[in-house]
Amino acid sequence: MKRLLTLCLCLGFISIANGQMSPDEALRQMREADQSRDEVQGQAGAPTTPPASSATQLYMVLKVEGEIGLDMTADILRAVLKSAKAHSVRLIVMEIDSFGGDIEGDNGEQAILKAMREAKDVQFIALVRGAYSAAATIALGCDRIVMQPGSAIGAMIPVTTGSGL
Repeated sequence: MKRLLTLCLCLGFISIANGQMSPDEALRQMREADQSRDEVQGQAGAPTTPPASSATQLYMVLKVEGEIGLDMTADILRAVLKSAKAHSVRLIVMEIDSFGGDIEGDNGEQAILKAMREAKDVQFIALVRGAYSAAATIALGCDRIVMQPGSAIGAMIPVTTGSGL
């Protein structure tokens, strides 16, 4: 049985159960880090970028839970991207809590990464609670990764498929 996909179109704060970091908090922390980095670069005489807008940014949240290729698929991501385009959303926060799954199938990790690469007008942020194996690779495919307190990422190993190998 497939898990229910939770997708939110957000303009404001989303609270996450169990005291986890909200997407709004993750975005705020990233903006502060960018501003601090730009201030340090400015002090060193390097060019700076304008500070991030303090206005609320429209974004979508995609929960990546369960098994990659079964519970989270490339088809789901393509549907989210279609909805994002229809609502002029250019930022997708992927809340990742998955032990991984399929890497090569039509809806597995490689297909998800391909759909992400093809979405040229969208930025992806991984908000990681736990990302292992295929889920870790998806997180690494995002433009930014935000690790929640107590989170983990990793355990990726090369997998060779085919006969006689």
